[in-house]
Amino acid sequence: ALAAARNELAAARTTVAARDSLLATLLAPDVRTARLAATGAGPEVRVFWNRRERVVVLTAAALRPPAEGRTYQLWGI
Repeated sequence: ALAAARNELAAARTTVAARDSLLATLLAPDVRTARLAATGAGPEVRVFWNRRERVVVLTAAALRPPAEGRTYQLWGI
């Protein structure tokens, strides 16, 4: 039981650290943002990037689930 609790605590700490890192990226003073436009009633997509840290975060809201047997792909160049 103690080992299971330690494993859960370690997993929770990892999750919190990842979220802290994401928040630090999104809230950094040198982060730039861009809102991507869609025609019609598309999803709302934003790109956050930090050139110095070489980090890009993409968020999407109101994104419809893909059709059965399909997945979304994100390509970066």
